[in-house]
Amino acid sequence: MASPSSNRESNTPDMHANDRLTFLLAACIGLNATITTKSGERFSGIFSGSSLESNNSSFTLKMTQRCSSPQADNGRSNGLSDLSSPYIGSGVDHQMIFDVQDVADVCVENVSTAGIAAKEHNGN
Repeated sequence: MASPSSNRESNTPDMHANDRLTFLLAACIGLNATITTKSGERFSGIFSGSSLESNNSSFTLKMTQRCSSPQADNGRSNGLSDLSSPYIGSGVDHQMIFDVQDVADVCVENVSTAGIAAKEHNGN
């Protein structure tokens, strides 16, 4: 029979991996990012957050623009669109939320954790 502490210890590597991923994603907030979906579409914008729930993980971009689409530009030789704004997404901040299951790649440029200080332990 396993003791309750051994269950916590067995989850330690997963907990550390989750903490590291959360830390890295927090360092990406506010940086330019490009998300490529599994269908081949590419979107760029400002990385503004993520949700890492086990059943509903997502990435959020603001000021989102479509970079490319796997479909042709409907016969237009110059590739111009009829849209008046280059931004897509909802709200004044042109926010788009991407389900992790639909994402093939996330590229965030110039990520640095150098300026992020470790939190001091309470009571030491």
